[in-house]
Amino acid sequence: MRYLLVLAVVTAVVILLWGSWQAGRRPFYLVLAGVGAASAVMLISFLFTDQERLLPGDPASVTVTVTGVSQMETGVRVSGEISNRGGHAIAHVVLDTVALSCPPAKACETLHEERIPVSIHVPAGGRYPLAVVADRDRGMPPPDRWELRVREVQVYGE
Repeated sequence: MRYLLVLAVVTAVVILLWGSWQAGRRPFYLVLAGVGAASAVMLISFLFTDQERLLPGDPASVTVTVTGVSQMETGVRVSGEISNRGGHAIAHVVLDTVALSCPPAKACETLHEERIPVSIHVPAGGRYPLAVVADRDRGMPPPDRWELRVREVQVYGE
């Protein structure tokens, strides 16, 4: 989608330059100067914006707790809270949503597991409410509990 937007902007600029060239040299040079200044500002902001530099983070520095589960028509809504115990702000996490059956005196068995990417900003040392919707297999028995496990983390670099 980003490339389509860039293509649309470049096409509009070319049409604007072509139209100003037809009107005369003076309007063409004014439009060309405006396009050059806007391009320079965009290039400088792209090169010197720290928030765009994403680095892999440590999944152990992020904890997710489940506070509620509710059935919906489209699946199961798992609500919780994400906490960042790391030194950098979180930009993106990939969570595993896991449905577990835990019979008494036995180890828990995984009934359903789904990977869900979440773009979320959590500052270093901060916490934030979180809710994801997992597609629940209609044929599986009702799980005893749901867990959210952190698989991958991307943080803002320095």
